[in-house]
Amino acid sequence: MAKFTPSRWCLLFGLANLLADGVSMGLGEFLSTRSEQARWNRERDVEVHEIEHNPEQEYDETVHLLEDTGLSPDDAKTVADIYRRYPGLWADWMMRHELEMEDMSGATPAKDGMVTFLSFLVFGVIPLVPYSGVLGPGHRREHAVYHGVWGDRGCAAGAGFRPVGRHTRTSG
Repeated sequence: MAKFTPSRWCLLFGLANLLADGVSMGLGEFLSTRSEQARWNRERDVEVHEIEHNPEQEYDETVHLLEDTGLSPDDAKTVADIYRRYPGLWADWMMRHELEMEDMSGATPAKDGMVTFLSFLVFGVIPLVPYSGVLGPGHRREHAVYHGVWGDRGCAAGAGFRPVGRHTRTSG
C-alpha cells in the first residue's frame, strides 16, 4: 500500500471535494431547469386557456402592451388582430411580453445538469494536477500549492470568458 504523503492526502480530499461539488451543482442545475420548464408550461397553459375562454380581455391586454412599446392605437389593434388569428403564436408572445418569461419549451434539464457536472470536473481537476505526480519526478512538491493556486485562477478566468448559450445563466 502506498504511503499517504501530504500531497496524496491533498489529492484525495481534493478529488472527493471535486466530485461532491460537481454532483451538487449538476443536480442543482438539473432541478432548477426542470422547475423553470414546469412553471413555463403551467403559465403557458393558463395563457392558452385565457385566449380560448376570454379572448376580448386578452385582446385588450395585447393592445395595451403593444401601445406601451410605442405603437399607435390603430397599429396596436392591427397587430393584435393578426395575433388573434394565430392563438399559439399569440400565447407565446404574451408569455414573453406580458409575463416576461423566456421560452423554456426546448430546455433540456438532464443535459444542462450534465454539462454543469462535467464542467466542474474538467475545471476542478486542474488545480489538483500538481499533487498527482504527473508533472514528473523532478517536480518540486513544495511548489504544488503555488501551481495549484495559479491553475485554479486560470480556470476561474477561463470560465468567465465562456460562450453563453440560449438557456445558460451567468453570475453577476
